[in-house]
Amino acid sequence: ILGEFGEVDGVEPFWQELEAVFHRGGQLKSDSPNAVKVGVSLLKDVMTGELPHSMLDGLYDNIGGYLKGVIEQGQAVGAVRTDLPIGLLLAMLMGMSEGMDMWAVHHVKKLEEIDYDGAVALYIALYRRLLEPGPDAETESSVFSTRGPQGFARPDLGG
Repeated sequence: ILGEFGEVDGVEPFWQELEAVFHRGGQLKSDSPNAVKVGVSLLKDVMTGELPHSMLDGLYDNIGGYLKGVIEQGQAVGAVRTDLPIGLLLAMLMGMSEGMDMWAVHHVKKLEEIDYDGAVALYIALYRRLLEPGPDAETESSVFSTRGPQGFARPDLGG
């Protein structure tokens, strides 16, 4: 559904491509509304503890692998900070995204009420604030070692 993350040659093209990825994902809402409703129901049951969090492991692994490639490409063009290990960046992105999903599960009554363009803009703005290099990201952090596994490992959040 998301398709490949296209080749980018600069900072702004990177963020534009990431936004396009989100919009491709959002197309599922109109192309397959029943599949989206089933997915939201599953997510709600996991978030409320009615189903074990492990039900999402495969999805998290797929998203983590996809985002790892996105982060690496963003680092190559200077759009993504390089001072933190990729695994930590992934964990922060996934945690932020899961937090937003959890909030939506508890506060949005109908899927149709979501302003998807606004939600995409919010996700991109938050991802940028977290990932873009800045004054705090000019040198490699001594707090976190960049040695060791660089993949995403979702901690067991319980249920």
